[in-house]
Amino acid sequence: MFIPGDVRRFAEAFLTSGAAGAIAARRDPPPVPAHRDAVRIVAGLVEKLIDDDPANPLGSAPLWALGQAIAPFLEGLTGPPFELAEAFERALASKVHVAGIEIGRTRDLTHPADVVKENFPYLGP
Repeated sequence: MFIPGDVRRFAEAFLTSGAAGAIAARRDPPPVPAHRDAVRIVAGLVEKLIDDDPANPLGSAPLWALGQAIAPFLEGLTGPPFELAEAFERALASKVHVAGIEIGRTRDLTHPADVVKENFPYLGP
């Protein structure tokens, strides 16, 4: 779940960036390795999809944009579950520009425990 307006701001930032693709990043919730990876963004461009720097406050968010220049990197992917990540890694390795766009807080629903935690307030009377 996103803060109202974040998806629109992300789309607008991507469209005006001139980049081939875009990945959203957020500070809240922060990166937690093996669950929510950090993404390295330098000067508005993604430099590393999965950053191992523990001081990096930007976690990747589940909001990505693909332009036509990313499409060729979708060919011959190995399959689920990380097709988009692999395509973006290929693009980055080929020096294709991918915008890194910071958005506001999101709610993680990656694991079953996340679904329970994030929806618990709505379960009461």
